[in-house]
Amino acid sequence: MIRFITIERLRRDRIYVRADGEFLRFRAPLGVLTESRLDWLKRHKPELLARLAAQGPTESPEGSL
Repeated sequence: MIRFITIERLRRDRIYVRADGEFLRFRAPLGVLTESRLDWLKRHKPELLARLAAQGPTESPEGSL
């Protein structure tokens, strides 16, 4: 179980996330975005959206939550 993940940790693991309105957009190589990481992203979506919106735009998404 993943207890704490930072946006920086996700990026180190090549999982790129960004805010797009009410959506959390992400991109990751095949096999990197595990089920536990995806569950974590879903549970922390509101917090991540707020943090990412404050940081500004990043890379283009390939998926969304």
